[in-house]
Parts: sequence; structure tokens; C-alpha cells
Amino acid sequence: MKTLQPRCKLTARVFILQLTTLVADLNELIVSLAGKFLKPEKVPRLRPGEVLTDDAVKDLRQDLRDAAALVPISSADFGAGVRIWLGQVRLDPTVLKNVQTRCVRYLAVLVQNLLDILPEQTPRLMSVKHFTPSEVLRVAGRADILDLPIHLAEQEDVDDLKKEWERLARVDWGAFFDGNIPKTSVEFWQGVVDYDRLGAEQKFGKISALAFRALSAPLANADVERAFSFMNCIKTKKRNSMSPKLLEAIMRVRMRMTKSGCCKAFEPWPAMLAKFTSDMYTYERRPVGGDGRAGGLEADEDGGWEEITLCALEEDGVEVYDM
Repeated sequence: MKTLQPRCKLTARVFILQLTTLVADLNELIVSLAGKFLKPEKVPRLRPGEVLTDDAVKDLRQDLRDAAALVPISSADFGAGVRIWLGQVRLDPTVLKNVQTRCVRYLAVLVQNLLDILPEQTPRLMSVKHFTPSEVLRVAGRADILDLPIHLAEQEDVDDLKKEWERLARVDWGAFFDGNIPKTSVEFWQGVVDYDRLGAEQKFGKISALAFRALSAPLANADVERAFSFMNCIKTKKRNSMSPKLLEAIMRVRMRMTKSGCCKAFEPWPAMLAKFTSDMYTYERRPVGGDGRAGGLEADEDGGWEEITLCALEEDGVEVYDM
């Protein structure tokens, strides 16, 4: 099934790069694969950008288990590459039918698995598409505030969100981005945040926060489990005293590096090594104990120090992290 792998990998990249188009692309892939072995009247019809309804998904699941809904094995579409290969080799008819039957079963299982990963509450998820630059900058037919995923916002913020959403259309974003408006939602909304930082007041603070909240929403349990796995690798027993803010920062850096596929062979440069000395740490001394002994550093049960303060040296000052 090598002919199907590039298409599936493309959809996998869409999952990562652009949340607002993944659902529509996944539905398109499901319909395309189902059309290779299901009878035409059993294949749902989708217009660009549309998604399968709950009833269509239910019917498709039933058709996958119904032999009467399948086209004859000889009529199944396995791609031009397979047809060319079959024209070059001579297989026994029994062997050929067996191979084709197994291919149809493979396609049916693949479609079933893709249906299983379709996110729940698809209408709510599809509302995220309104945060794409093309939708935000629309002149006519622009989405209403109620079309946005406002279920992710506080009830008392709806009026402010409406004002900020309408104000977005009155900004010359082409000039702000020097004529190169980002095509992805994340890059565009990061630009909106940067625009806010240039002004004396936040004009789009709440709507940009809502956009990032919607764009970063997990699509499945696998996303949550992956985040927990990253955290488990970071927060070891020795690092148990790290603050949540520091742990979150480390996790963001690690996930970003993993996603970008970079920094797998990091080597510290000499200037960095020169700063890795005992001067990085400050030690808290204990007061004199009741037994008259002078206070000092005491090891905990695990053999480590109870408290060590790590200083991050900067040009303008010293930032202290409690470890």
C-alpha cells in the first residue's frame, strides 16, 4: 500500500502544522479511500471544506461491515501503479483474487481507523477555522462572534471579544506585516500579539488569547498522554522542587525542539562552559542548632541538598531560580 502512505503522511503533517484545516482534510481522505472499494451510492459526497455528519459516519461504519456495499473485487481501485504492475506480471487468478481481497480488507480497516480518530464535537472544532488569516481579514461574509469557539472563553468576556473581533478588520495588517501576511494561524496571531505590544494598551488581548487557546486544544487523548510523557521525563525526583512555571518553560522548549527536529546533538560553547562553576549556586546555611553545632548545609535522605538556588546570570542582573 505504498501508494497510500504519502497521502496519510501528508495528513499527519497537517495535524501538526495547521489545526484549522486538519478536520476537513481528514474527512476528504476518508471519503477518497472509501471510494476505492465501496459502491458509488454508498460513498458520501463532500464539498470543499465540509465534514462528515454524525449520520454519514454512522452509515459509513455500517457499510464497511456490509459485503453488499462493496464493489466487485476486480473493480476496486488500487491505483495506477498497481494496474501497471499487474500488466507486467502474470499471476494465477486465484492468487490475484486473494491479493486483491486482502488489499480491500486493508483499505476497509484503514478507513475504520481514520473514522475512529475523528475528533468528537466536530462542529465546535471546525469553528477554529475562523481564526485563519483568510477568514479574519475577510471583507464580506465574515464570521460572527458566536461562530467562534466562545465556549473556551469566560462568559463575561463575550462583549469584549466581540469588540476586539470587529476591531481586527479595521487594522491594515498588510502594512504591519510589510505586505507578507502569514498564511498559518499561529504565525498570524503571534503577529497580532506583537502588534499589541507596540501600543500603549492591549487592543486584542482577549481575542488573541482565545485564538491560541483554541489552536492549542488537544484533539485526542494521545496529545494529552504525549504531554504527560514529556513532563515525566522532565520532572524527576531530583527536580521535584521546580516551580510549575519553570517546568512549563522546559517542557515548551523540549516539545518545540522535538517538533522542529533540531538540537539533537547540542554541544555547549566555551563561553557557556566557563560559566558552569560553583559561582552559579548560592547556599542557604541553617541557624545554630540546639546541640550547639554551627549551622551548615545538610544532606536530605536521598543524599542531595535540601535547597540550592541556581542563579541565571544576565547582562542586566541576576535571575534566581529555587531548585
